[in-house]
Amino acid sequence: MKQNSLILFAIALLFGSCNFTDRTDKKTENTNDKDNDIVLQIFTELPDAIDGCACLFAEDNKAFKKGEYLYADNMQTVGFVKIDGEMLQVTLDESDNSSDVEIQTTGKNEDIEVKLDIRKSDQLDYQGSYFGTLEVKTTDGRKYKKTIFGECGC
Repeated sequence: MKQNSLILFAIALLFGSCNFTDRTDKKTENTNDKDNDIVLQIFTELPDAIDGCACLFAEDNKAFKKGEYLYADNMQTVGFVKIDGEMLQVTLDESDNSSDVEIQTTGKNEDIEVKLDIRKSDQLDYQGSYFGTLEVKTTDGRKYKKTIFGECGC
């Protein structure tokens, strides 16, 4: 009986010494852990240039349904991300839309370059659901890369 109590005490001590940490993700944190990486912020209000057809992307489906976006574009000329509290506009280059399933879009301004590499997961009437990666690089060497979910359509 005394030996069973000792074993239970040892097991309790072992589990008690484990370091349980909070593993909740913060929506504005980058997946990279380097100090010089970009912290992309969510935005809930769309810029005026996003009117009509658009691509809107969030961290995941749950954030998308809440309207918490990481990237938006008008599917033609301009895209937007929010960094350091400032909404930044990029001019979109020609997209590689040769496939109806995979789309690659790039855009840039004098400070950043944005690359969107997405794949269609579902088609609903005039809009499609997509998932893929969003990559942002600054001219000073900072970067951001994240898996995203969103929709494109009119």
